[in-house]
Amino acid sequence: MNLTIEFHDGSKESFRFPKREDAEMRAVKRIEKVLESQVLMLSLEGEIRIYPMMSIKSIRVSPVPPKFPIPEIAVFGAEPIG
Repeated sequence: MNLTIEFHDGSKESFRFPKREDAEMRAVKRIEKVLESQVLMLSLEGEIRIYPMMSIKSIRVSPVPPKFPIPEIAVFGAEPIG
């Protein structure tokens, strides 16, 4: 699974997470918790990074976990053009 964070200042950071058996359900639960939180916290080898949600412009997760409950407000079938 890949995670890309884009910040309001235009900078980006990307991370890769190893695939694990329980990864799908864990990812769904973690994404839901992040959306309710004021911070995004990542544990890397030897450090923890804490990002205030107010400094984050967007978060991209790919591939989408198959059991992720995409809300009805989402527009499906969009493709980037540029």
